[in-house]
Amino acid sequence: MLNETAKAWLQGRGIDPGIAEAFDISSVRRSDGGEWLAFPYLREGKPVTRKYRRLDDKGFSQDAGAPFKLCWNEDALVLDGPIILTEGEMDALALLQCGFERVLSLPDGAPAKEVVDDDSDKWAYIPDLLKRIGDEREIIIAADGDQQGANLLGYISKRLGKARCKYLRYPHGTKDANDVLQKQGADALRGLVENAPWVSVSGVVKLKDMPPVKEQPVYKATLGGKESEFDNHVSIMRGHVSVWTGVPNHGKSKLVNAVCMELLRHHKWKFGVGCFEDDPQLDYRRDVATYIANKPAGELIEEDWSKADSKIDEHFAFFVEEELGERMTLDWLLEKMEVAVVRYGVDMIVIDPWSKLDHTRNRQESENDYIGRALNDLKRFARSFDVHIAIVAHPRKVEKKADGTYVCPGGYDISGSAHWNNMVDLGVTAYRAQDTDGSFIAQVAVWKVKRHAIMGTPGVVQLKLDHRTGRYRNHYIQHEDAA
Repeated sequence: MLNETAKAWLQGRGIDPGIAEAFDISSVRRSDGGEWLAFPYLREGKPVTRKYRRLDDKGFSQDAGAPFKLCWNEDALVLDGPIILTEGEMDALALLQCGFERVLSLPDGAPAKEVVDDDSDKWAYIPDLLKRIGDEREIIIAADGDQQGANLLGYISKRLGKARCKYLRYPHGTKDANDVLQKQGADALRGLVENAPWVSVSGVVKLKDMPPVKEQPVYKATLGGKESEFDNHVSIMRGHVSVWTGVPNHGKSKLVNAVCMELLRHHKWKFGVGCFEDDPQLDYRRDVATYIANKPAGELIEEDWSKADSKIDEHFAFFVEEELGERMTLDWLLEKMEVAVVRYGVDMIVIDPWSKLDHTRNRQESENDYIGRALNDLKRFARSFDVHIAIVAHPRKVEKKADGTYVCPGGYDISGSAHWNNMVDLGVTAYRAQDTDGSFIAQVAVWKVKRHAIMGTPGVVQLKLDHRTGRYRNHYIQHEDAA
């Protein structure tokens, strides 16, 4: 129960005493003669410990001998709505009063100094909290608006995963959630939560923001036209990793770009793109514009560019090296990919080319072992986030035939490891061959298909490519197994 002193104190903080009593918060007069509020910390409805907040002189304490650390109101995680983590119980009460239900207060407040890594008892609750939060994709951290709050936000978001963390940005003259409730009211505090910005992560941006395990459905790109032979051999599935290779300058990037554009056109997919040899604002923008308009770049008008910009901003996010000398390692890429999926809802990741990443290996790790580990990480990511990952990978030195043409490279010809053939779900080679009339054919050799029954079969498809627009059309078909 709350006594009249406690009720008046809460009302002075803008908190309805009935909200506090609903959570069994009670008044306590302790041996020091002071008036305190007691906050019960429960797990599955059973008391674990109590934390105390003094009313007449700001002070905190808690019961000794608690068996483990936990957040106040952690049982609320079974409810619906956004997860909000506060620095203290009063901020949690302020948010509960505004109608938010999944509000937890962290047990030990904010650190005085910036935390880089700390395995001390202060943070012992985090592993358990991570398990209880699970794979939730949005967590709002309502730390105070001071340096200590910034320290807490930085460390907690790192431990919980920055890609899924938002924070409260307080109006000028306010310092925390309870302060906003007192000075500006419940509507203002609700607005802060509803418009909470994402925690900043560099390297994943929209074009307009750049400076000057279930059975998956099969998605068809329908490349070449309505009766696309390409669809008999190539299917794009979520949770899969594909590799696209080919003789240098024979159009492997152009082929992947065309597949993306057709998936956008037919299925409204969104893409996270690491086009590491192209400039998103120049090369990639031009390729999208010419493909959509079906015109050479020199014939594009302002309306064409405007339409392309709208499509790019709606459907594409880019992985970029924002800091000079930044190491674009596999871990760097995985972080950016997670941000693209969680924040922008991308369906497919494009890594083009693989060789542009920093592939520094562990000291005792061979290149073959590293590529196996990298592909395992990417396959795990594709399954966990329900996306398709397409990797453009260069072959080793390509063999020439006696007539001067090239041998069509396959999965075992990709530089670095046989894992490129053995571990991927789909393997494709872009290869330029000569037609009977002397013109060139865009030959697509599909040499790896994980599930023939639903994805199609290995084989070779012949297409005609309009290099000016990046569009393909059906040609004649050569039915044979791919190299």
